Amino acid sequence: MKKLFLHILILQLACFSGSAQSLLLEEPGNFIGIHVISNWNAPLFGSYYHIKKDAIGFGIKAGLGAKNDEGYVYEEPYNNTLGWSVLKFNSSYYYLTPVFIPRVFNRESKLFFLSIGLPTGYSKDQLIMKTSSDPLYGSITNTYQETHFYQGVEVELQYWFDIGPRLTWTTGINTGKCLIGKAPFQAQLYNGNASNVYFPGMSKGIYINLHLGLSFKIN
Repeated sequence: MKKLFLHILILQLACFSGSAQSLLLEEPGNFIGIHVISNWNAPLFGSYYHIKKDAIGFGIKAGLGAKNDEGYVYEEPYNNTLGWSVLKFNSSYYYLTPVFIPRVFNRESKLFFLSIGLPTGYSKDQLIMKTSSDPLYGSITNTYQETHFYQGVEVELQYWFDIGPRLTWTTGINTGKCLIGKAPFQAQLYNGNASNVYFPGMSKGIYINLHLGLSFKIN
């Protein structure tokens, strides 16, 4: 992650030598971008924005990620004794966030806007539970598979400024909440993992994320 931030910063500095023109938005502009975000489960996302000076805009963000955890220990009662289970979680995450921008505020080589998004996420989850001290059966390994759908709402503030003829540096902060979706494997874990599950495109509960990146004007 640190190397990625450094590479983006170097690219930004290299582009300062060009004339800044990408945010002269007398006509609508179309931008594609790549961004890093303060979430370790899905730290990268791509974007497309259609925007015009002092007008309504729209866009879409898309990302993916993964999580692989192991070493968790779970206690389960067996005839008044304890069976110890070593857990391994593997998950893949995918999300799309349509974005509506009520108005774009653009002045010379800078712009900012407040937007409303509807993050929609999908996860493929796997749980491997190995019980090594079951007093009846000894060592047992069970594997479970689940898929989950998530839907939420978020508000985002972004600030852009030119760093080259078609290149723009972007920064932003977004906050929101998942409205539809639940933690996986509730039947197996009695929802004991609900506090540390990542909801694709949203994080957990009421969230706040920071992001920065580069956008390229394609028209």
